[in-house]
Amino acid sequence: DEDLVLTADDINALISSNEDFKGKVFVEIENDQVSGKVSVPLDAVPMIGKGRYFNGSATFDVSMDGGVLIVTMVEAEVKGEPVPDEFMDAMQNENLAKNLYSDPDQATFMRQFDDIRVEDDKLYLRFKRPEPGEESSEEGSADAEDDSADEPDGDGDSAAEPDAGEPAGVGV
Repeated sequence: DEDLVLTADDINALISSNEDFKGKVFVEIENDQVSGKVSVPLDAVPMIGKGRYFNGSATFDVSMDGGVLIVTMVEAEVKGEPVPDEFMDAMQNENLAKNLYSDPDQATFMRQFDDIRVEDDKLYLRFKRPEPGEESSEEGSADAEDDSADEPDGDGDSAAEPDAGEPAGVGV
């Protein structure tokens, strides 16, 4: 089993497929740090008010905790100036990826991983691996599912019988 390795371009393609992040985050990975341009709503930040956005650049801490993706802002600036400490205190405690798991497809995708790290200017996601002696739940299940569809029904007649609610001779 190999890790999933993503470049910044790969991540930006994934971001653009999520309505919560599309147009709000553009990622770069340089010097083993995730950074980028952000436009995030400030609705959750006390004393800022609803309907306002943070538009600037930021560096993020990206990790997994208990199989959950955690993305927090480490530092940020607007127009080249650091943002006020009050803002950073609130944003550093906010998981910016919290809504990712509200989409069932994305939640299923993320549950495949048990670790994430930034290294060599790439993002590495480590797939969950079965414990020694534990079999994969997917092995063998696909083979057993459709075998009965290929077997005759035992009466030697391979033609389909009419549906119980359909009179004989009606249909094709």
